[in-house]
Amino acid sequence: MHQLKVKFNDTGPTPNLIGKYKNFDHFIDGYKKFHTPSGIRYLFRYDIKKLVFVVIIVLLLLMLLLTESNLATF
Repeated sequence: MHQLKVKFNDTGPTPNLIGKYKNFDHFIDGYKKFHTPSGIRYLFRYDIKKLVFVVIIVLLLLMLLLTESNLATF
């Protein structure tokens, strides 16, 4: 088993460290990037790796569906 270190008089994070993570503009930009139609279009237009990944997944699913339907007819 692992030994746990318990700090009874811990001062906690400094105000500067807390302020570093209170970047709400970055949070809102990320939200708009992934949760709005224009942001999703932007990702697929300018992030080629994600677009290729989605296309490959769709092609694999189509191949899976088509091969199962062909096997069932024989």
